[in-house]
Amino acid sequence: MVSDAETDATADEAFPDPATPSGRILATLIGAHVPGTPATWATADLYRSAGLASETAETAIADLQARRILDVQATPDSASRRLTVLLAPPLDEYGVVPSWGQSPDADQAASDTPPGDDASVPGSSSEWSVVRSGTAGRVRPVGGDARVADNGSDRVSGAEETAVARQFLERVERLLVECDEWRRRALSAEDRAGSLERQVRAVDERRTEAIQTRLDVATDRLRAWADLSKRMQQLSRQADALSRARGAPRPREAVETVANPGGTGPAGADIRSEDTSGTVEALVANAS
Repeated sequence: MVSDAETDATADEAFPDPATPSGRILATLIGAHVPGTPATWATADLYRSAGLASETAETAIADLQARRILDVQATPDSASRRLTVLLAPPLDEYGVVPSWGQSPDADQAASDTPPGDDASVPGSSSEWSVVRSGTAGRVRPVGGDARVADNGSDRVSGAEETAVARQFLERVERLLVECDEWRRRALSAEDRAGSLERQVRAVDERRTEAIQTRLDVATDRLRAWADLSKRMQQLSRQADALSRARGAPRPREAVETVANPGGTGPAGADIRSEDTSGTVEALVANAS
């Protein structure tokens, strides 16, 4: 837990000296409006109230933004801006008498004065005597004992910060849940892709095996047909050889024998009565 001493030491480094341009801008803002509440300021009025030139005032505003003391938001009117003091020093040490802490009559008079007018910071002048009367240095964050008005704005600010932090944590949790869901989907898709790859590989292997089997069968059939063709050629040659060996009549002599049925062949035998059973038996024996 951060102690008050540590908080004060941190705040001392956060706030500028009231005599500097950044300190003048800060004193003007906290003197005109309750710190922590947004207020719309005309740029020219703010410069005039702080007693600074435009370039010097812009540099001071940028410095307060860098220190995270001031929040600056743009407005539809380019001649004005919405300013919120996020951190404020003790007004008594900064030498500021706030217009919002006066009597009701003074508050009514202050409400009739446009925001950012010279009257919004009582006693303001080019010498910056009001700011100079304070003690430079020690400051602390807005809230707790350093809150200059008891209007509950510190509790509202704390509740808003808690709500923002809670929303941020809920969003982070939702993102983590979504990341887990996407991771699960990615793993599931990877598993399905692996399963499909294995199925495709198995189908390709089966098709390859079937094609190889068909090729083997076709090759065997071709070899069988080639062997059968060779065997038929051998049987044909053997039959021709047996026919020549037994002296088969030439085609011309066969015609003469048919024309003269009672005649005899060259060997003196009747062609019609020639016994050819031996030739057939020899062919059958060779075929078997």
